[in-house]
Amino acid sequence: MIAYGKKQEGDISDYQRWNERMQAYNKWVKSHCIESVKPGEKIDACDTEYIWCKATVEMVIKTGNRKDLLYIHYEGWNRKYDEYIYIDSHRVAPLGVYTSR
Repeated sequence: MIAYGKKQEGDISDYQRWNERMQAYNKWVKSHCIESVKPGEKIDACDTEYIWCKATVEMVIKTGNRKDLLYIHYEGWNRKYDEYIYIDSHRVAPLGVYTSR
């Protein structure tokens, strides 16, 4: 709203800098999201203790009214910790986004 007011007052350089920052932020957010995945692919997944781990997508369940549901297996952990997570969840990311640190 402030940027809109500045644009109306004629301070276009502030608006342009704000617009560039918003575009860079939206690009950054999009780079941390998974659009599609196939069974067998590896991803980063945040477990129930909020620790980012490498995980393997075991199964992709297509749903009619929501995004795809992923059945994931955390690498190096027992199968009892496997879980279902929606692909649009904040708990999944492309491989290496959080685990390569």
